[in-house]
Amino acid sequence: MSGWRRGMRTYGLVVVFFLAGWQAISWIVPRFALSSPWETVQTLVYLLSQSWFFSHLSITLYETILAYLFVILTGLSVGIVLGLSRFWGEVAEPYIVSIYSLPKVLLYPIFLILFTVGAASKIAFGWFHGIFPLIIMTRNTVKNINPVYLKIAYSFHLNFFQLFKAILLPYALPSIVTGLRLGFNLTLLGVVLGELIASSRGLGYLLAARAAEGFIVEEVIAIVLFLFLFALAINGGFGLWERSLTRGERAARYGR
Repeated sequence: MSGWRRGMRTYGLVVVFFLAGWQAISWIVPRFALSSPWETVQTLVYLLSQSWFFSHLSITLYETILAYLFVILTGLSVGIVLGLSRFWGEVAEPYIVSIYSLPKVLLYPIFLILFTVGAASKIAFGWFHGIFPLIIMTRNTVKNINPVYLKIAYSFHLNFFQLFKAILLPYALPSIVTGLRLGFNLTLLGVVLGELIASSRGLGYLLAARAAEGFIVEEVIAIVLFLFLFALAINGGFGLWERSLTRGERAARYGR
């Protein structure tokens, strides 16, 4: 059996067991606490047919995409600089790791003070959530590049963009893609958390509103399911990208 078929079979079994467990739990717990898979799917189909749902969805997508663009720009830049500078990388690493390990939701009031209630605070909070894995992955990969490659680049007087294109990007891209995948997940999480805590628009706000309105469990679980499927699809795309890079690297190294 090929690796692709084996992987699809494994994913299929995981989905079946997940749905079976979800259905079994929905029979045990009270209905107001958890809806069944079928009820949740029906509710999600209903939500996707409503214009007001897409209005909230568009706000969340806008904030997430903008925050993620800032994550890419700043995360790559800082990661590369810290990777090329051993001194500053070692100085900054403990602080970056410490901040990364913090429960960042505790810091959200600071973002509200700095950016007030609105899209800016959600974008900034999403950026703050997503930037650290990209910095860490990029810095660690760039730091481990063979110094001979860098000396050759410097001997040819390559500027930063030439160095990035010719050496840094090809060598670090697989790890950068992993950092991008983790960064997207955390950026989405940060935006939704920001909407959940202090917002009047977005899917996070919709979750909080439905929970406050007598906990409309079908819609709450349906929105959570939508966010899960959305993140799963994005992660699947990054996973395919990572595998293609790995196959390309293997083919270049072993000639197959």
